[in-house]
Amino acid sequence: MNEASARTRVALFRAADDARKSAERLATMGFEAVIAPVMAPVGLEPPVPTGRFDAVAATSAKALDLMAPSLLASLAQTALYVVGAAGVAAAARRGLGVAGSAGDARDLARVVIDALGDKGRVLYLAGADRKPDMENALIRAGFSIEVAEVYAARALSDWSAEEAHGVASCRAALHFSRRSAELALGLALRAGIEAPWRAMTHVTISVDAAEPFHASGVAVVIAAAPREEAMFTALDIRSQQDATKGRGSLPLRALV
Repeated sequence: MNEASARTRVALFRAADDARKSAERLATMGFEAVIAPVMAPVGLEPPVPTGRFDAVAATSAKALDLMAPSLLASLAQTALYVVGAAGVAAAARRGLGVAGSAGDARDLARVVIDALGDKGRVLYLAGADRKPDMENALIRAGFSIEVAEVYAARALSDWSAEEAHGVASCRAALHFSRRSAELALGLALRAGIEAPWRAMTHVTISVDAAEPFHASGVAVVIAAAPREEAMFTALDIRSQQDATKGRGSLPLRALV
């Protein structure tokens, strides 16, 4: 922790559950998080798949929480593989046991491959907007994949006055995807907080997530690796630079 971080409010634009976890970690570093979601997850009702599956995989807890009851009933006897403790907890909430888990989508693909031992048929409970990491890994290994899109992240049209005020009070912001960065920028403009938005230090998880800021002329800090820990490190380094230089706000300058 450093003196600058103790005074720094950081905007988070993640879904509420993910944002709360990030906020808890930021608090241990001395930062104060302001949560302003830009999307809201909604459940979808895809057709119930037919035939037998060797495994069901879910890389997001939201997929399990928002899965339609008709689909849930058809999967009760199939081995379920999930990502993280959140996935295990979501499965328990739906009355499902877990055959295996992993830290991320690519690791989950390896767990499924090791468990089945040979080619098999896998049902992937997924969001409408997703990276195809697990799908591609299983297909390369010779598995047959059927995707059931069980939820979508719908963009919010506006922030509440309280959320807009909270974001405007921040000196930094963390962006975990290109889409959320684009949506946050649009919401900030609609809320009339363009000036404080431009004065923030924006930390992005990747070069791709930074693209909306280049297009709008706003400088960013790009994390050294596409992980939350690297984003926190970049934020802390910039905060320490601020304290060392005695500035009243985080400087608007790219650190790549």
